[in-house]
Amino acid sequence: MKREVVQELLLDAVKEAPVFNTHEHIIPQAEAQRTIRDLWSLLKICYVRLDMISAGMSPSLWEGDYGWEEAAPYLPAVAYTGYYRMLQGALEDLFGIPSGPWTRSTWEELSVALARANADPNWYELVLKEKANYEVSILDQYWSPGGDDFDARYFRPTLRVDVFLNGYDVNLVDRHGNCLAEMAKGWSVSLESFDDLLAMFDLAFQRTVDQGGLCAKLAMAYERDLTFSPVSRNRAAEIFGKASPSPQEIRDFQDFMFYETITRCQRFGLPLQIHTGMLARNQHSLAHTNPVQLNSLFLDYPDVKFILFHTGYPYWREGAILAKMLPNVYYDLCWLPVISPAAADRAFDEILDLVPANKLMWGGDGHSVEESYGALLVMRKVLTKALARKVAAGELSFSSALELMQGILSQNARCLFLK
Repeated sequence: MKREVVQELLLDAVKEAPVFNTHEHIIPQAEAQRTIRDLWSLLKICYVRLDMISAGMSPSLWEGDYGWEEAAPYLPAVAYTGYYRMLQGALEDLFGIPSGPWTRSTWEELSVALARANADPNWYELVLKEKANYEVSILDQYWSPGGDDFDARYFRPTLRVDVFLNGYDVNLVDRHGNCLAEMAKGWSVSLESFDDLLAMFDLAFQRTVDQGGLCAKLAMAYERDLTFSPVSRNRAAEIFGKASPSPQEIRDFQDFMFYETITRCQRFGLPLQIHTGMLARNQHSLAHTNPVQLNSLFLDYPDVKFILFHTGYPYWREGAILAKMLPNVYYDLCWLPVISPAAADRAFDEILDLVPANKLMWGGDGHSVEESYGALLVMRKVLTKALARKVAAGELSFSSALELMQGILSQNARCLFLK
């Protein structure tokens, strides 16, 4: 069969397939009902705003409530990026607007539709269950590590551990507004000593497991490189609570707490998701994100399952080779199809050749249900195209392509997380 015919058949099949969604940041529905009033307010939490900033838009504009006049000068520059096309495709599908670049008219039409949809108490159910067919979505609520502000009908939590790695100062407010001292008050626990911090870290893992959590998550690549070295407990205890610790002391404390993270993953039987590759901000160092920095660590902890997020793009080959070599390293395709469908299309050919199929999985990695659904639409298209090429070339049977697709979108993650 021709590739195009095979892809259409695979697309028909994938629309009915359940999805185990490994990664989301979707805001609570009550927050969406309160804040998403138009297209501007949706863009404030979507990736395309980052391209608009890169194109020259002032980041401060996103702190206010504006609209078409402020967005229009930058839309032509981003209208062909993966971020824009992903969200555009989702909104066209959900609201039936004509395809093509946004105009003032479509902006106004979408604003009305988004306000109406997000005011509907059934909107999350419609998008996440009826449209996307998500069995479950793993939620990284980085704004509330260990918190319980999620809807268990749709989400299972992961524990974002970064705030604990910066626990040398319990009054520090991190980039997401988290403060360990405030968290301790909310959890009614003492946080006066280093031992208290470690006990609170235990509690965070226990809370996550008790709430049905499936894993832990590290995103320290937004703050530093991924090379971690063993540090003694005494050294970390000396740094805890110290006024004005040096950069080396901060690094040593983070290293100690990272190894404490791994021991808790061992104890609680949780995989560890790790952000690798490109960063979702208009700053930071890309060199910090190469997954190769973690190679020795993976070898030192063969009984812990590590999941490389975002394929490590642009270091996706390094990530794929690590997942190929090491039994305890898994490879999550989330975000890459959204960053660049073309890059994902090229990479998937090699990834399917390199990585054992049962180690591949995918998540939407969106902050809104609209963005998550758009990511799924792109993933369906890219994955079916790559598989169809292999069927047309005689490398795969159609039934094998179906099996691979179902594994990547659901079964592999089910086996890993629901063991």
